[in-house]
Amino acid sequence: MKGTDHFKRTIQMYLEQRAEEDTLFAKKYRNPAKNIDECVTHILNYV
Repeated sequence: MKGTDHFKRTIQMYLEQRAEEDTLFAKKYRNPAKNIDECVTHILNYV
């Protein structure tokens, strides 16, 4: 399942902001094994 580019950018901007505010989240967010496409797929499969 794929999200639109706008949806991906919106989610990525939210995650970047969250990482700036939450150091514990930032460590998980910076994991090189994770990527925005898998994140969007997870969100779309969940809802």
